[in-house]
Amino acid sequence: MIMKFFKKQGKFLIFLFALGLFLFLFAFPFKIQGNSMQNTFQNNDRIIVSRLLSKFNLLKRGDVIVCKFDSKSIIKRIIALPGEHIIIYDNLVKVNNNILDEPYVINSTDGKIDLILAEDEYFIMGDNRITSYDSRNFGPIKKSCIEAKVLLKIFPSLAFVNFNYNNLN
Repeated sequence: MIMKFFKKQGKFLIFLFALGLFLFLFAFPFKIQGNSMQNTFQNNDRIIVSRLLSKFNLLKRGDVIVCKFDSKSIIKRIIALPGEHIIIYDNLVKVNNNILDEPYVINSTDGKIDLILAEDEYFIMGDNRITSYDSRNFGPIKKSCIEAKVLLKIFPSLAFVNFNYNNLN
């Protein structure tokens, strides 16, 4: 009788462990703090992110990511990928000499930047460019700083948030 009890409990514990591992690696909740990603996200929105998808070479331009900066988790959008040439001037963003069409941006991009990313660097920016503290301020981030890829917004409404570019304009 005792063995039967432990057998049932063991299956339940294995199920809980597997569920916890799945949630840790693939999909876990995250709360937005701040306004740097408006209009895509508002302060206190809830999203689902994946640690697993951020660890492979599955990141694309337009993906929204969670990354570690100054021991804090921040959320930004990938604008340029490793090895690419990014130029920002006159409120335009160019990657490899092609102007990005950024329908998610709610205000212009200020500053002047001209750089080529290393093979492990990403250039990230918030969608609300006036309030965003991002790669324009602190430079490109290393792949090792990327914690997770955002899959979707779940609260207050369900929405997909990544804007992948098949090719540049």
